[in-house]
Amino acid sequence: MNISGLAIGIAAAMLILLWVESQFSWNKQFNNLSQIYQVERHIPQNGEIKTTSVGPGPLAEEIKNKIPEITFAAPVATRGGLLVSDGNKHLYFDGKATNQDFFSIFNFHLLKGTLKNIFSHPDKIVVTEKVAKAFFGEGNPIGQSLKLDNETSYTVQAVIESLPDNMDFDFDILLPFDLNEPRFSWLKDWGNSSPRTFVSIAPNANVLKINKELRKALKGKQDQNFFSLYPFKDMHLYGEFNSMGQPSGAGKITMVRLFSCIALAILLIACINFMNLSTARATQRAKEVGIRKVLGAKRRILIFQFMGEAIVYATISVLFALVIVRLALPSFSQLIGVPLLMQLFEPAHLFFIVGICLFCGLIAGSYPALFLSGFLPINNLRKQKINGAGSAGLLRKTLVVFQFSLSIILIIATFVIYRQIQFTKNRSLGFNQDQVLSIPHAEDIEKKYPHVRQSLLAINDVENVSMCTSTPYSTTRTTTNLYWKGRPESVKTTIAVNFASADFLRTLNIPVVSGTQFQPSKTDSTAVIINEAMARQMGKEGKIGSLIQWGTEPTNDKYRIVGICKDFVHDDIHALQPGPMVLIDDENGETGKSLYIRLRKETNIPAALGQIKTIFSSASPDYPFEYHFLDEEFDELFQAQTIKGNLSMLFGGLSIFISCLGLFGLTAFMAEQRTKEIGIRKILGASVFSILRMLSGSFLKLVFLAGLISIPVALLFTHNWLQQYPYRITVRWWLYGSAILLTVIIAATTIFFHALKAAKVNPVESLHSE
Repeated sequence: MNISGLAIGIAAAMLILLWVESQFSWNKQFNNLSQIYQVERHIPQNGEIKTTSVGPGPLAEEIKNKIPEITFAAPVATRGGLLVSDGNKHLYFDGKATNQDFFSIFNFHLLKGTLKNIFSHPDKIVVTEKVAKAFFGEGNPIGQSLKLDNETSYTVQAVIESLPDNMDFDFDILLPFDLNEPRFSWLKDWGNSSPRTFVSIAPNANVLKINKELRKALKGKQDQNFFSLYPFKDMHLYGEFNSMGQPSGAGKITMVRLFSCIALAILLIACINFMNLSTARATQRAKEVGIRKVLGAKRRILIFQFMGEAIVYATISVLFALVIVRLALPSFSQLIGVPLLMQLFEPAHLFFIVGICLFCGLIAGSYPALFLSGFLPINNLRKQKINGAGSAGLLRKTLVVFQFSLSIILIIATFVIYRQIQFTKNRSLGFNQDQVLSIPHAEDIEKKYPHVRQSLLAINDVENVSMCTSTPYSTTRTTTNLYWKGRPESVKTTIAVNFASADFLRTLNIPVVSGTQFQPSKTDSTAVIINEAMARQMGKEGKIGSLIQWGTEPTNDKYRIVGICKDFVHDDIHALQPGPMVLIDDENGETGKSLYIRLRKETNIPAALGQIKTIFSSASPDYPFEYHFLDEEFDELFQAQTIKGNLSMLFGGLSIFISCLGLFGLTAFMAEQRTKEIGIRKILGASVFSILRMLSGSFLKLVFLAGLISIPVALLFTHNWLQQYPYRITVRWWLYGSAILLTVIIAATTIFFHALKAAKVNPVESLHSE
C-alpha cells in the first residue's frame, strides 16, 4: 500500500510539473531574446494608470527614428479571419500586418523564397508552411498568387516554418502594414490604438534610460500617456501591471505557482504516507535487528540495509509512477489543452526521478536505519520492541496532521476556485446571449447587408438581425481621442468604439434607458449611442443631444448622442463594472465584421441553420459558412479558468485519496497490533461501538486538529488569490467548515472499514495462540 500511494503521488506531481515545464518554454524560440521588448502604453485615468499592449499606428516608426538604442521597431496589427483563396479553394487563416523590421526582431525559420525587402512591395506576402501546403501541396508556392478577402491579390514571396504552439502571438500570413491603406488610415491618429509594437534594442542598451527617452520622443503626441519597454521573454508568465502602471509580477505565473505548490503538496502527502507506513512496520523489526547484531552485524551494515530497502521500494514506486504517467498523459494533455511529452532522458527529468528515489528512500529509511540500529541487542530481544516506539508514534501523528492539513488546504482552494469561476460565469452580462447566432468574417455581407437582412427576417425562426465590428465580449477598437464640451484636454479616458447596424441592441436585448435606438429607415452616420458608464464619464454632458467630437480640430467628425443604453459587459469579463463605450450608427453594415441573428424560442435549430446557410451562401458564395452561438463563445472565455478549476478538483481529490490511503494502511497496522487487546476487551464485555471509538478516535482527533491548523493558511491563500479578480466572491466561514467536515467524513469512512472489521473478529480467534 505504501508503494501504490507513493506511485500515485509521484505520477500526479510529474503530470503537473510537465505542464509547469511547458509554461516556461513559451517565447524562447528566438536567438536575440534578451533584446526583444514589447512597448506598453500607460494611460492615467480616474486616479489610476491603465496599461495596455496596443498603441498608436505611427508609434513604431516614431520611436525608432528618435531613439538610437532602438535598432528595430515593428507594429503588429491583427487581421484575423482572412479569407484566402486561389480561385477554387476558399479557407480562413489568421493574418498579421507588420513591416520589414519584424524579420530583424524575430528570426523565423525560412523554408523558401526570401525575406529581404519583402514589404517594399505592397503586394507581397509571407505565408507559413501550413498555408503553402493547403493551397499548393508539395509544389513551389513562390510567385504564386493568393486573393485575400475577395479583394486584393498578393504574391507569395516567402514561406516560413509554421509557428509552434508556445508563442504569445500566432499568424498564418504576414502582410505589409501601411497607414496610407484605407483599412489602417484611422490609426494615423495618435489617439487611436490597435497594433502591438515590438522593438529590438542594442545589446548594451539601458532599458530604464530608453523608458525615459520615450517620454521625450513622444512629447506633443502622447503628453498624457507614457510608454515603457517590457521583456518579450516575460510576457507569457508575468505580463500584468498594477494600477500604478508598474509590473505586478502577476500573470500566468500565479497559476504556475499555484499548481507547483499543489504538486509539492501531493508529493509531500505521498512521501508522508510512505514514511508513516515504513516507520510503523519498522518497529516490528526490533527482534530481527537484535539477532543480526548478536550474530556480528555492524551498525553501518544495518544502516545500509535499511536505507537500501527503502530506496528499492521508492524506485519501484517511481517505476509504477512512470507507467501511470505514460497511460494518463494523453488524457491529461487533452484536459488542459496543452500537448505534453514525457522525455524520460531529458536531464531535468532524470534529475527529478533520481531525486525522488533518493529523497523518499532516505527519509523513509532514516528511522529504522539510524534509530533501530542504535539499540543494544539485549533490549531488542528481551522486550520484543524498543523504547523509542513512542517517539515513532508521535512522529506518525505529526505527519498525519501535516498531510491532512495540506489536503484540507487543497480542498478549500478547490472550493474557492470553483466558486469564483461560477460567480463570474453567472454574473449579469447586461444582454441576453441565448439563441443568438454569430457569423464571423462576414465582410462580403457588408456590401449586401440590407438585402441579406430582409431575407433573413423572412425566416419564421429569425427574430432579429444586426452587424457589429466586434463581439459583445471583446472590443477591438479603443481610443482616448473622443472629446465633449467641458472635457479637459489633459484628461485621457480609454473608450471602446463599435460600429453597429440598427437593431444591434434589440438583437442582444440590451435596454435603452434614455433616447432611442438606431432607426433602420433613417441612417445617420453622425448618430451615436453611449452606455451608462460613458454618460457618467461625460458628467452633465452625458445626455441626449450632446455632441462628441473625434479629436480637437474644429473640422473633425462630430457625433450626436441619440440614446443611452444600460451597461453591458464588453471588455473585461472580470472587471467590476463595464468601461465607457460608444456605438456609432452604421445601418448599411459598411464596417461590420460579424453578423448576429437572434432565433426565436422553441426554434428548430437545424432547419433554421439550413435556411440561413442558403441565404448566406447565395449572398457570399466564396466565403465558407461558419457560425457559433454566443453562449458557446462565452464559455470559451473561461477555458483557462475552467481548466484551472478542473485540475484543482482533480488534484484536491487525489490528495485526499492518497492521505486516506495512508490512513487506511495505518488503521490496518494498528488493528493488527491490537488484535489481542481487542479480543480481551470483547471477552470483558466491550461493545463493537466502543472498540470502533477506541480505534478511530485518535485518528479523527488528528484530522480535526489538521482542520484547525489549515484554516489560517487557507484564509491567507484565498484572500491573496482572489485579489487578482475585481469582480470576486466573498469567502464565507461555512466554506472552511464544509472542507473540514468533508475530510472528516472521508477519513472516518476509511478508518471505520478496518476498525469495524477488527471489532467483529471472534475473540477466540484473536487469543487462540495464548
